[in-house]
Amino acid sequence: MKRNLILGAAITATLLAGNAQAISVDGNRFPIFDTSAQGDTRVVYLSGASAAGTFLEKVFTGTGVAADQICDVTKPIWKFKDNIDGATQKAYLCTQSTTAKGLTLPNDKANLLIFKRDEGGSGYGVAPIIAEAKGDNAGAAIEFMKVNSTNCSGATTAVVGALSSITCNYTSGEAGNNDKVIPDFGISDVDPGAFKGQNAPLKTDGVTLFSDVTASDVSLLTVVPGAAVVFGVPATMHLYKALQGAQLAMGTIPTSGRNNTNTADVTCAIGDVINQVCMPSLSKQEIATLIKGDWANWDKLKVVVGGVSTGLAAWATVNQSADAPASAVTHICRRENGSGTQAQENNFALNYPCTTASGQTAPASGNDGINGNTNNKTESSAVALIHENSTAGRVTACLKDLNLGVDTAADGFTNPYLSGVRWAIGAQSLEKKDVNFEFVKINNIAPSLSNVVKGSYLDWFENTFQYNTNHAKFTTDNGLKLTIDAIIKAASVPAVMGALNTGFTHGFGDGAYLANPKANTPVATGIYDSSLPINPYSHTPSASVALDNCRAPVAYNNSAVGL
Repeated sequence: MKRNLILGAAITATLLAGNAQAISVDGNRFPIFDTSAQGDTRVVYLSGASAAGTFLEKVFTGTGVAADQICDVTKPIWKFKDNIDGATQKAYLCTQSTTAKGLTLPNDKANLLIFKRDEGGSGYGVAPIIAEAKGDNAGAAIEFMKVNSTNCSGATTAVVGALSSITCNYTSGEAGNNDKVIPDFGISDVDPGAFKGQNAPLKTDGVTLFSDVTASDVSLLTVVPGAAVVFGVPATMHLYKALQGAQLAMGTIPTSGRNNTNTADVTCAIGDVINQVCMPSLSKQEIATLIKGDWANWDKLKVVVGGVSTGLAAWATVNQSADAPASAVTHICRRENGSGTQAQENNFALNYPCTTASGQTAPASGNDGINGNTNNKTESSAVALIHENSTAGRVTACLKDLNLGVDTAADGFTNPYLSGVRWAIGAQSLEKKDVNFEFVKINNIAPSLSNVVKGSYLDWFENTFQYNTNHAKFTTDNGLKLTIDAIIKAASVPAVMGALNTGFTHGFGDGAYLANPKANTPVATGIYDSSLPINPYSHTPSASVALDNCRAPVAYNNSAVGL
């Protein structure tokens, strides 16, 4: 194992942010940096939404827009990731940009080390922040992976233009490879007020719930609305194709139609993941019923052809056997309580927790007895199997493994169903894609940014950044708040989103982020502009009203825009 190396004060003095020198490495190619108070590297701890993980990585390290760069992209950048699945804990080390003109970055330190905890999801971008604001420092301190040359290994030759990846040990509860730290700020897929009831996250002890978030709690925070994040329902690829085949047979998908740009005719075929006219659809009511766990098997979805009704799995067995499941039992790859992805799905499909307690309909909880879930339900239990996952990456693993009928090592999901493929749906932002799943339409509308701008696709929510207004570290590190504000601003600029969205494209349209109209004026034509993606709609009607994703979205306070 390598010893941790830091720079001495004399060397540090030569590496201030105004200097062009890049981060150096030791003999084992491990980067040398100093995170002490007098050192050359500012440390920032960010917790929360795993759905935004790839977007934030691009904000930190991508080329984006030159005027709004956080890292100097002409210098090497390192990505540290956990040894579990590479998505639970991450950190990014870079030379701070000195050329950003749209951001105000402090110039007292040359480098940035930004930690991003995905584990626990959006609730961990809210609850610990509130805990500190209420004086509960013990409850506010959560685990972040240690980054040093003792705990991390596998350094590669640093290359400009690509992330140099290093793996670090991480096990929850092991002091040797994690630090308990109060996050400096958080990100959540929905506003902080959503984290109550079943949306409230468990503390790191895995037993105790964080308290429901109240209006008085939110008043202790500085909350900055970020982007509109577009979500959808991914179906395992065999299920996607079976739905497509069945809906072609029923005529609800036409045999031919116009392409996405309305410039040519296309013939719809099973496996088409590009043309919106050819995509299969689930209704909002069907999605709600599935995530509530009310349908124990896929034959509850009916295929009606020529006046004859057949369950979907039974129909596929006869008519599309290559995509038929080995078992008709319903599988759901959901996120855990405290996840913003799960909170938005609960809100969108079930209106939870937006109604009074007596009228609330909650989703089904994990019941598979694996991956930390309670109960021990199996396919012989005659119930829907609910697989609860702690990160978006593990939802992808759940969908992938079930689609292939395999149990991939070290992907964060344990799959005991290896006798053949299984059908499942999940919940993901449009950041995510994999050959083993595809998003379906909802109420016959495809999940694209252009359809959000048109006002026709409704499964989107506005994320927020938040920090304790009186965060203790703001008094000991004068540049920390300035750095956080710069990161938030960079993640909210339409041109930056336009540049970064190019990495989230799907055959059926663009994902996954739209700038909010509070700080940006939508185009007057109402036509989606991929280079300046701005949502004309918001869950807040005007600047004087606080964001609340339980509120129906309307055109933001801009009467000049005709939609």
